[in-house]
Amino acid sequence: MSRSLARLFTAAAFAALVPAAAQAQCTVVGPATSCNINRNATLAIPTLAFLNITSAGNVVLSTPANWTTFLTNNVTVTTETVAPLTLKSNTTFGVTLAALTMTGGTGRVLADHGFKFSGTGACTAGGYAALTVAPQTLVAAATAATNGANATLCIESTFNPALFTTNLAVGNYVIDLQLTITAP
Repeated sequence: MSRSLARLFTAAAFAALVPAAAQAQCTVVGPATSCNINRNATLAIPTLAFLNITSAGNVVLSTPANWTTFLTNNVTVTTETVAPLTLKSNTTFGVTLAALTMTGGTGRVLADHGFKFSGTGACTAGGYAALTVAPQTLVAAATAATNGANATLCIESTFNPALFTTNLAVGNYVIDLQLTITAP
């Protein structure tokens, strides 16, 4: 018998003597005897992030409450629109807002509209950033996990009675807003 064949038989015989990786088992023989099996129970919870504008349908932007008074007084007026948000995440997260397009009419521009985020649910005057096509921060990245109570997207619109051919150009305008939530 050649040496290599003898080695093969020796290795096979040795492998037969070594038991395969044993499954956990516990056998109790006789009274008052016990044994333990230790196993880990594993549970995987994925990264969860949820964003929803809770008002039904599209966000209808506010206009001056009384157009006659607005025109008579001849002063620029800003209006605020409240869009309640549901934001939930079990980890740090961030939200961006982009105004992808603005269609309808022939004069009003994105810069006539601003936005901000209110974590308290109420919109207050000032602190608005102009809408742009490029994504802008609505909720800063690395914001702590939240159950999403009382968050609000605030949108401000400006109306200038001196600008009938641009800012007040007739038409039905639609701004395609894109909100994006990210979480690691």
